[in-house]
Amino acid sequence: MPDDFAPPLWLGCLALGVLGLGVAVWSAVYWRFMRGSAPLARRRLRRPPWGWEGAILAGLYLFSAVFAALSAGPAPADEAEPIAMDLELVASQLAIMTLFSATALALIVARHRPRKLTLRDFGLGWGATRTAGDIATGVAAAAAMLPLVYAVNLAMVLITGDRTPHPAIESLMGDPTGHTLLATAILAVVAAPLFEEFAFRVLLQGGLQRVAGKHAWWPVAASAVAFGLAHAGHGVAPVAIVVLALGLGYVYRQTHSFAAVVAMHMAFNSVSLSVAYAALRAGAEL
Repeated sequence: MPDDFAPPLWLGCLALGVLGLGVAVWSAVYWRFMRGSAPLARRRLRRPPWGWEGAILAGLYLFSAVFAALSAGPAPADEAEPIAMDLELVASQLAIMTLFSATALALIVARHRPRKLTLRDFGLGWGATRTAGDIATGVAAAAAMLPLVYAVNLAMVLITGDRTPHPAIESLMGDPTGHTLLATAILAVVAAPLFEEFAFRVLLQGGLQRVAGKHAWWPVAASAVAFGLAHAGHGVAPVAIVVLALGLGYVYRQTHSFAAVVAMHMAFNSVSLSVAYAALRAGAEL
């Protein structure tokens, strides 16, 4: 980011909105804590019928993500161009993630058909009104987590001296155009939240919650660590990503709502992408 970076008006308004919402959320959390209530009320429902098989399926997703990151290796110092983020690349990644999700869903349906799976086992089917409330909850939770996640990330950068490269941001740095921004937004703001939350919250955390019992907390931590490992190769960013994932896991544990965690993930990535793009455009104009 340029030393004399001046944020555009829209980014300043976004930052004020996020800050104000975050303060409101943490104030509400404080008052609920003082009254002896959980920050987010937990819904009563049955646990999903799958157990370790959900963890195994999510593990396959994790293995493929880590393998792809490690096999790519660090970028050479003299590399002229980062990997181009275009619509063709996004389409291929969408196809892979869709194939994984469809296969995992088919295996679970085939195995647990006698149990009569319901949409709520997958965090869906809550009705329009409650789903809208869940989306609002996810956006509010993202605003509350943003300062904490950014603070952890900044601390790791200062401690290690390492930066936190992300393929999408690296692509934008090489080509800060509308075409690249569209491809990056589709992948980071739409595809990643949908498929990653299905793998790590619905399959992994949901399955571990059945194994551990409904009152256990370690499935939240386990899914958060796995989520951080899936982002290996992004410098020190996985540490902050684990913090974000703890928030995602908590929201899913309490609401069992796919819409809530997807909205939270989308909101977080949208703000991060907006900040990165504004900084890159400012650098290009200097």
